Amino acid sequence: MACHGPDGRGNPGAGYPQLGGQYAEYVTAKLKDWHDNKSWGDDDRARIMPAVVKGLSEQDIAAVASYIEGLHAAAGTETAAK
Repeated sequence: MACHGPDGRGNPGAGYPQLGGQYAEYVTAKLKDWHDNKSWGDDDRARIMPAVVKGLSEQDIAAVASYIEGLHAAAGTETAAK
C-alpha cells in the first residue's frame, strides 16, 4: 500500500507503477521471477521487488496476485485524481 497505493493506482511521484487490475497470471509470473532474484536492472530501484518477494511462498504469491487483480479505484476517485 505504501508504494503502489491502497487501491493499486501507483505512486507516480516515487515512480511506482499502477498494479490494480493486472491479470493474476501476469502478476504471478513477475512475482515468481523476482522471488528467483530476477530483476530488470542493477540499480537500487531494480532490487526492491526481489527483496520484498524473497520470503513469499507459492501460496502467498497466488494470494497477492489475486488481490492485485481485484484492486480497482473507488467510485468517483478517478475523476477527482485527474
